[in-house]
Amino acid sequence: METKINDIFALPHSVERTAALAWWIQSLYPDESVRPVLVGGAAMELYTEGAYITAELDFAGVVPPPVASDLRKSEFQRLGRHWLHDKESVSIIFHGDTLRAGERAVDQSFGDYRVLMVSPEDLLVDRLVSWRHLESPTHGVQAYLIYHTQHGPMDLEHLRQRTAQEDVEPAMDSVTRLFFKNKGQLPKAELLGAWASREL
Repeated sequence: METKINDIFALPHSVERTAALAWWIQSLYPDESVRPVLVGGAAMELYTEGAYITAELDFAGVVPPPVASDLRKSEFQRLGRHWLHDKESVSIIFHGDTLRAGERAVDQSFGDYRVLMVSPEDLLVDRLVSWRHLESPTHGVQAYLIYHTQHGPMDLEHLRQRTAQEDVEPAMDSVTRLFFKNKGQLPKAELLGAWASREL
């Protein structure tokens, strides 16, 4: 499948567009073993099926010279770790060359696009850590949104190990209690925000 960056920019902002952008960036790497891993808000957008939206794509990875050249040819400009496309208001950020200890990458398909991403379990734990240790209710809401959309296919043993590793088992328990209390239904935004603040 040959997709050009301008074809992707022509798409309305959506999960498909974000997945296509991530796929396009990873396709610039001829060696799949060194593809950068999608993390952060864009991974959140894909895993929550658009419940969270961002124009910023974060990757765990580095930018070798040939990839940098391709980005420049596509009108991205480098500012430190950031690659900015002013016309399309897209920002790509590269955060070093590896995931954090205990995290793993998985291939996920979104329509025609296959994207290498941090696992949903690890992204959930990342949000739980920020919720509890940084006292950020927003990240509590995000943790719930990930669990709500991904709980079925999750690797529960990996999730258990990661919550123990990061000392966020009570936060995970809060998420699962709310999920089962609501019988798997998504609470209204204001109720979800109140819950995330109250549970800190």
